[in-house]
Order: sequence, then structure tokens, then C-alpha cells
Amino acid sequence: MEIASLLTMSSTAGLNAYIPVLVLGLLARYTSWVELAQSFTWLQHPFFLLTITILLVIELTVDKFPLTDHINDVIQTLIRPLSGGIVGGSVASTTLSASPSAGKTVTAHGSAEVIFAIIVGVIVAFVVHSLKATSRPGINVTTAGMGAPVVSTIGDVSSAGLSLLGIFFPICALIVLCVVAAVLVYAFFAFWHLRHAKYRRDIFYDV
Repeated sequence: MEIASLLTMSSTAGLNAYIPVLVLGLLARYTSWVELAQSFTWLQHPFFLLTITILLVIELTVDKFPLTDHINDVIQTLIRPLSGGIVGGSVASTTLSASPSAGKTVTAHGSAEVIFAIIVGVIVAFVVHSLKATSRPGINVTTAGMGAPVVSTIGDVSSAGLSLLGIFFPICALIVLCVVAAVLVYAFFAFWHLRHAKYRRDIFYDV
């Protein structure tokens, strides 16, 4: 279950850096469903939650427009993998439970396991972010910019939904994640094909 949560939560960070961190922090602070390990309790601090909420609102806004979404993706190249590492480490060092009456305790994982989870989280979030960032320009071009808010909203909803599923129903979340990943890969190769087709046309007309 923990591996499924790790892969799912770090992947959602690749879609939106702030949603999975905010979900973990809010659930840890206001419910008994998540109890963060001591080294990650700062995720539930009110100041941190407020800061993440403000950053999330900013990203939800700028990511809906064709030009600002590209700028945002460039900035997020560092932030999303970092978020994936944080989420991965917190999941690996914390016991998650869907039942508030389960008598949940925090599991004491070894530091090596947590470090490994952080590395995996960074890599997975970076891969997902790269697929998203490279597919968005093609979507914007082919839809004359009209697809930007639609795709962005789908990504936000997917990130929020997968974050919750990753905590409460990890296996189901992993299945949904595979579907989302397939869509991102398809969009990436569609954009790659579009770019090369345009390049070949430009060469033909130049000749």
C-alpha cells in the first residue's frame, strides 16, 4: 500500500506542486486520518498551510492562460520535483489510515528508506512534470489557446482526486494514475509528431 501511495502522491506533485502537500497538511492538522512523522510535522503548521494556499491560488490562475502557463511550467521545473520529494518522504515515514478510529500510530521507518522515498518522489514528480510541460504547448497550438484552461482544470482535479485516493485507496489511485500517465504520454508524442510534421512542411516549402 505504501508504494502505491508513494507513487501516486509524488505523481500528483508533478501535476500540481501544492495540492498534495496541502492535502497532507490539512488532513494531518484537522483530522486523525493522517499523522505526520516528527520530521514532517511542519507541513501542518498554519503559516505553511496559508503560504501553500496562496501559492496554489496563484498557480490555479496563471496556469489557465497559454503564455503564463508556459512561464509557470518553467518555474515549476524545480518546485514540482521538490514537492514530490517532500510528499514521498512524508508518505514513507507516516502511517496513513482511512479510518479515524483505527488507532493509527506513526511508523518509525529507517532513514535510508525515507531518503530512498524522497529520491523516488523527486524523480517521479519530475517525469510527470516534464510530460505535462512538453505537452501543453502542443495543446495550446492545436486548440488556439482554448484548451489551456480545460487541460489545466483537468490536471488540478486529477491532482486533488489522486492525492485523496493515494491516502485512502492507494491501489485504486495507482490504477487511475496509470490512465492519467497514458494520456500524458499520448499528448507528449502527439506534440512531438506535430512539431516534426511542421518542421518537415517548413523544409518542403523552403525548397
